[in-house]
Amino acid sequence: NSSHNTYLEGHQLKGTSSCEAYIRALLQGCRCIEIDCWNGTLGEVINVYHGHTLTTKLNFTEVITTIRDYAFRTSLHPVIISIENHCSSANQKLMAKKFLEIMGDM
Repeated sequence: NSSHNTYLEGHQLKGTSSCEAYIRALLQGCRCIEIDCWNGTLGEVINVYHGHTLTTKLNFTEVITTIRDYAFRTSLHPVIISIENHCSSANQKLMAKKFLEIMGDM
């Protein structure tokens, strides 16, 4: 069971992005989810959204915290996180740091 554009609540060009969409997918047993990562405008901010569109943006840290909190509530099977990465090298390092800090040894 997998999800493309997991963060989207609706229309992929102008819809709302939401951590609730990740929660819903994980609670329904989804085992492969997607995070589209883009550089933000304020230095070390990483946004999650459908790039080059009018969709709303999520904070990367909030997204991976949500995934951590809901990944194994309905299944003990592994969760595959597909990262569509559009970030600078500096933000890729920050993403790796955040994954380690938030996910730990899950």
